[in-house]
Amino acid sequence: MASVADGVDALHGIVDEALRSEDGLVGERAATAKLGSARAGEMLAEIREEEKHVEEDVAEGIADEVVLRGFWETFDDYEREFSGSVRDNFRKGHSVYEELQTLWGKIQGPNPPSEEEVGAALEKIDLASVGAPLGEGRILPVNDIVEELVMVPRIPYKELAQLEMEWKTGKSDSVTVLSKLQQMHTAGKVPSGWLNQGAVRQEDYDEMEHDTGGRPP
Repeated sequence: MASVADGVDALHGIVDEALRSEDGLVGERAATAKLGSARAGEMLAEIREEEKHVEEDVAEGIADEVVLRGFWETFDDYEREFSGSVRDNFRKGHSVYEELQTLWGKIQGPNPPSEEEVGAALEKIDLASVGAPLGEGRILPVNDIVEELVMVPRIPYKELAQLEMEWKTGKSDSVTVLSKLQQMHTAGKVPSGWLNQGAVRQEDYDEMEHDTGGRPP
């Protein structure tokens, strides 16, 4: 027959086992909570990194859009002033076009004239005789104006007009359009001054962003 002492020992064993089980459960819960907290931290870091990439993509998209706006404004000015009869006269060959080519050759030469000298030489060329009087609204430097006049016969104006429409209607995105324009420039079909004007517009935008702390003025 079991003694009282044996019963007490058995009771103590049951209590100790229960305590050990409880301690194990608590430890497991603590470990699970710790792992969950670490994973949550990793997820938060991943979310913040993704947000950073999204912000960078948005900023890059805005930059491309600003550059393209400057480019298309310059192209539209060009079409208003130099399309039609100017294009026809220069394609057929004209003494005015020959004078412009000579001036452009000097600009590209080893001892280029100053912008003041180029401006004075350009004023002496009878642009009105070919339907290209320089308007007061031109926003390009004088060297760039000479460049685009010389390039009149080579500029694919119909293709550019189509590309502009596709961009403005959202059919083509900024990255795709800008890439096509850069390819045209490399092929000698788009004046450097037009892309430079887009870059100037981007610099103006960056300055505005800096002055306003990223808020609209």
